Amino acid sequence: MKRMGWFFLSNLALILLLVFAYHFTGADIHQSALGFFEVLVVVLFVSLLSAYFAFLFSRYKAKQSLESKMLNTPGNDVEGWLLATVAKQARLAGIPLPEVGIYDSADMNAYASGVSHSMISVSNGLLFFMPRAEAEAVLGHEICHLAYRDMPKLIAYQGVLNLGVFYLSVFSSYAVFALFLIQPDEILRFIAMLFAVLVFSVLSAALLMRFSRQLEFRADEGGAGLSQRPAMIAALERLNGERYTPLPEKMAVFGIKGSLASGVKRIFMSHPSLDERISLLKRHA
Repeated sequence: MKRMGWFFLSNLALILLLVFAYHFTGADIHQSALGFFEVLVVVLFVSLLSAYFAFLFSRYKAKQSLESKMLNTPGNDVEGWLLATVAKQARLAGIPLPEVGIYDSADMNAYASGVSHSMISVSNGLLFFMPRAEAEAVLGHEICHLAYRDMPKLIAYQGVLNLGVFYLSVFSSYAVFALFLIQPDEILRFIAMLFAVLVFSVLSAALLMRFSRQLEFRADEGGAGLSQRPAMIAALERLNGERYTPLPEKMAVFGIKGSLASGVKRIFMSHPSLDERISLLKRHA
C-alpha cells in the first residue's frame, strides 16, 4: 500500500468524504432514476476533479522533495546537451517544450510530469554515469509519456475508478444486508459502506497500477523510436544491474524505473519489471 503514495491516499480520502456526504445528507440513489443520474454526474465530476488535484499535488511534492534545479539556460556542456536533446525529442514528438530540471542523486533515474504544463527532471547520476546514447533513450521514454498524455489518462482512469468504488460500496452495503434479510440500523450500514470503500479502493489501486504498467511498455517502445532500440535496451539493462535507489514513493509512478517488489506486491507496482521490459523490446526488434 505504501507504494501508492499520495495519489492513492488522496483518492481514498475523497471516496470516504463522498460516502460521508451520501450517508449524512440522506441521498437515496437506489430508489429514483433522477436521483441516481444526479448523484452519478456529481460523483463523476468530483472524482475527476480530485484525481486532477491529487496529480497536481504529487507534481508539487516531487519538485519539493527532489529539489529539482530547473534550467533556463545551460550552465555547462552537460546541461546544454540535456536541453538540446529534450528540445529535439519534443519537436519530433510534436509537443511543446517541457520544463527541464536536474535533481541531486547518484541514482540513474528520470521522471516526467504534467497535464497542461509539463516537466522532465533527471538525476545527476543519469547524466554523469550513463552513456549519452542510453540517456537519450531514457529521455525519449519520458518525452513519450508527455506526448501520449499518460498523466491525463491516469487521472481520467483514476476518476472513473473512484466512481466505481463509490457506487459499488453504496450498493454492496445494501445488497449484503438484503441477501441475508437483515434490517441494519444506520450506524451498521455506514460501517459496512466504509469497509466496502476500503476493499474496493484496494482493488481499484491494483487496476490503476496495471494500467500504469501498460503505459510503461508503450513509452519504452516510443523511446526506442525517438532514439535507437539498442540504446533503449542497453539503458534498461544498465538500470537493471544498478544498485537500486528508488524515487520517493509518491513519484515512483512517473519515474523510468518505478519500484522493486515481488509476490503479491507486484500487483501494486507502477512499473513492470525491467526484465519484462527488456524482453518485450528485444522481441519487437
